[in-house]
Amino acid sequence: MAIGIDARGVLTNLSVIGTLPDSSPPPPSGHRSISDVGASIVAGGCTSLKSLSLFKCPKITGWGIGSVGHYCIGLERLELVSAMSVTDDGLLILAIRCLNLSSLSSVSCPNVGNHSLQAFAKYSTKLKSVTLASCPLITDSGIVSLVANRSSLETVKIVSMKLSDIVIQAIACYSRKIQMLLLENVWGVSDMGYCWIGLARELKCLLLKACVGLSHRCWARVSPASFAGIRKLAINNCSSLSDWGEQRDQTNSFPLAQHRPLLETVKVDQCRGIGDDFILWIGASCKRQTECKASLKRLVLRGCGRVNDRSAALIARRCAKLVELDLGGCDISDEGVKKLARDKPIDPEVISLAGCTRITDRSLLVLKKYMGPGLDRVNVAGVSKAVINWLKFYIDAVDY
Repeated sequence: MAIGIDARGVLTNLSVIGTLPDSSPPPPSGHRSISDVGASIVAGGCTSLKSLSLFKCPKITGWGIGSVGHYCIGLERLELVSAMSVTDDGLLILAIRCLNLSSLSSVSCPNVGNHSLQAFAKYSTKLKSVTLASCPLITDSGIVSLVANRSSLETVKIVSMKLSDIVIQAIACYSRKIQMLLLENVWGVSDMGYCWIGLARELKCLLLKACVGLSHRCWARVSPASFAGIRKLAINNCSSLSDWGEQRDQTNSFPLAQHRPLLETVKVDQCRGIGDDFILWIGASCKRQTECKASLKRLVLRGCGRVNDRSAALIARRCAKLVELDLGGCDISDEGVKKLARDKPIDPEVISLAGCTRITDRSLLVLKKYMGPGLDRVNVAGVSKAVINWLKFYIDAVDY
């Protein structure tokens, strides 16, 4: 259990992990988890509660959540994780009573369904953040009703759920203030569905992880001006996503290419179809926009097997202000590192070449000779034995 107390000594934040480990000694009451009675007592004695998080509390049902809503009308943040017995009835009471609720999270709650979301859509006028994950009773209609009536939403996270195109359309069209969108391990959305993301004009952070069906074709249909304010783009483990340069037209094949003055971070992890053409897009973006050249700080291309030595040369020429560069697991050799360091040297603080099995001790010699004084950390985990021998020799040679 974790608690938070304000300056007056009033309990405002409460986080409860309800299930004790089997190896721990049993409590005096003999109960190993908090129940509805405990939740009701806490709520009745802490009416100023602002934040409540319940982790693995199987004995708390809708009645316990309803008691929280009855007593703690100033509640602003509710987080439910593996609340197996919580039902829509209790959440309906909480939605009606707690009108200041601004953050709602429901993760692995099998009995929470659309009725709860419809209640929050009707009564929670200050709602800004919603997280929904692994809730099988929540369907498209519940999510659409929530986002369609709550235009104040700024953060939407949906994980491990089946969605249709209409959900993405509703999020983009009705949540005009949305700044952060996370879609992880979702399925059922088509290329056309992902195109609707382009209507979220205030979007600053877009995270797409293991999204089934996401491919380069969807971006070709989106207006380049759609993502003019985006600062962070992260794509992880999207197996259907390949280079969007098959037409060899980097200016039109992806919407970010022409309007990237604010882009600060690009992270692509385990997308094996991404290669040189993606780097050409990055390079073209930075070349056209002087502001982008100064703002792009972090470039992570981890596990992208088609990123090779030519990509390294493009990065060196076009992305000169990088603070962090991660090419772990890419097809980079000593020649690529040489181009990265010598052609037009960048001055990053962190470089990762972990898992680049083609590099040898020559690469480290080049980095040492040509990289600027700002280089603070080099990650060479999983590279050849020659590099390890070189590092040992170099460390032993240092005069402490």
